[in-house]
Formats: sequence, C-alpha cells, structure tokens
Amino acid sequence: MKKYYFITGASRGIGEAIAYQLLSPENRLFCLSRSENTSLVEAAREHGCELSYHQVDLSRPFDILELVPLWLSQVELETAESICLIHNAGVLTPVGRVGGEDRTEAIVESHHVNFMSPVLLTERFAEWTQEWGLPKQVLMISSGAARKPKAAWSSYCSTKAALEMFAACMAEEQASQAHPIRVVSLAPGVVDTAMQDYIRSQDAANMPGVERFVQLKEQGQLWSPTFVAKKIIELLQSPTFGEEVVADLRG
Repeated sequence: MKKYYFITGASRGIGEAIAYQLLSPENRLFCLSRSENTSLVEAAREHGCELSYHQVDLSRPFDILELVPLWLSQVELETAESICLIHNAGVLTPVGRVGGEDRTEAIVESHHVNFMSPVLLTERFAEWTQEWGLPKQVLMISSGAARKPKAAWSSYCSTKAALEMFAACMAEEQASQAHPIRVVSLAPGVVDTAMQDYIRSQDAANMPGVERFVQLKEQGQLWSPTFVAKKIIELLQSPTFGEEVVADLRG
C-alpha cells in the first residue's frame, strides 16, 4: 500500500521539511517549486522513496494545471492507501503601505502564488478524485496573518484570508459528498524560515512591528521547520483531520 503526497513549495522551509519527514518506501511524493531541491531528490533515492520533482513557477497558475492529470494518472488505486495535497508555497511580498509605490507586478504575483494557484490545483484535484473511495486530504498552510490584519502586509493577509475562506467553503461542500475530501487550513505559528529572515531585514518605517520578529528570533521563540513538519504530519495522520477546518498549531 502507498500513501501519495503532492507538496508545493518543497525547495525550502516548511515544505522541504515536510517532504524530508515523508521520505519512506511506503510513500510516493510529487514535489513542486520554482527551483529543484536536488538534495531532497538525492535523499529520496537513499531512503527508497519514489519522488517526482517539477520545476514550476506558481505565479503562472495556468502553467501548473497540466500537472494534476500527470500526477494523478500515476496513482495506482488498487494499492493506494490515501492521497494528500499540501499547499505550502507562499510569498510575503510586496510589503509596505497601500498606494505607497507602484507594486502592481508584485501584487499580481502574490495573488497568483498565494491564492490562484492553490485554488486551481485544488479544483483539478477535486475534479479527478471526488469519486475515489480512498481517504483524501487537502491541507492549506495558512498564517495567523489570515485572521489578523497587519500594516504593510495587505497582499499577504488578504490572499491567505481568501484561501482560508475557500477551504471553509470547500469543507461545507464536501460534507454532503459520498467520498468527501477532508480540508484543513492550518496556521503553523512563527517558524524559522527564509520568510522570517526577510521580515527581520525590513526597516520599521516600511514594516511597522518588525521589532517583535527580531525579538522572537533573539529569544529563541521561533519554531524550527522540522518541528512544525512533524506536528503537521501528526495532524495528517490523525483520524480527526478535517473536523476543525480552520486550525492553528499553537492551539
């Protein structure tokens, strides 16, 4: 029996950590990001884990649609134990005041990466798998920023909030399906990733409140991607996955 996982943003951070935790002969991984994670690919070989890597720019959402049939056509339903789609990829930029400067291209990219691409991937995923009888999951890696406005983060907060509402609507729909897809939008807490590095590099005039993130790092209060990945996998393996659609690792 095989468990199938489709992971976006597997080149670094939480997505990479999740993929590493799933490297096992019992799992089949399909990973997607803008740049290939060659270390992950090599580690998969060493662990005897089947892994396919696809370099795709999620800011170009229509380019990724053909990947879903490619992935799902490789699922062997006779021996498949479960299937899971993990939306981890995301971008914080642009940051700064609304109308402060011309950020048109960065705003479009943010909406495509954080919202449009996961929505379109999920649409195709549901279209293909709805009638499959095996357990199916969709996990959106969200953020506390989806639930609390932050100055200078208008694109990030709004796109994460939109994706969270999409997940909630989908969960309502799936409740009446014969073979439901369980959906969770999960805020992982403050994690020590490249995004945090970027945040701490910002000037307080451009990003109010940046001092808090500097303090979290200095005080050792950031969770490691590996710790968060283990917690996420525990959630995925829990029989209660999906009972709380909008969830938070911090409780």
